[in-house]
Amino acid sequence: MTNELKSAHIEKLKKDKLSQVEKLIYPIWGNTNRSELLKSLFNKKALTLVARINDDYIAFINCSIRKEYVEGIDVYPVAYLEGIYVEEKYRKKGLALELIKYCEAWAKKKACQFLASDCLIDNHDSILFHEKCGFKEANRLVCFTKKI
Repeated sequence: MTNELKSAHIEKLKKDKLSQVEKLIYPIWGNTNRSELLKSLFNKKALTLVARINDDYIAFINCSIRKEYVEGIDVYPVAYLEGIYVEEKYRKKGLALELIKYCEAWAKKKACQFLASDCLIDNHDSILFHEKCGFKEANRLVCFTKKI
């Protein structure tokens, strides 16, 4: 991490701090139902970390453990990067990679051999980010719906 972020403190997200980190969650998950959000962030099979400088929350990451099908994986359980967000002024300074390292260590303790993730096919910034963090592309997918 850069010197600017050496003072950043990484910790587990606590429920009473959720309102302070919503600004980090909604850019990637939109207006998710609050009960669904709580279920995802505070699930016993999940790890949700935040980074803060003093009282200002600047980043979050949420990883879960999946035992069902994950594209490109045939060994379970799998740690899954559900979401990560770093405020724009703190990007490209090593903070996201540091958060991923925390998730990797947590996943290894949970007997996971892989960390998987996904992003939209046209989200070039996210694709480059994943590649920079050491992820390898497993597949490209187009999803369809049909109203009946």
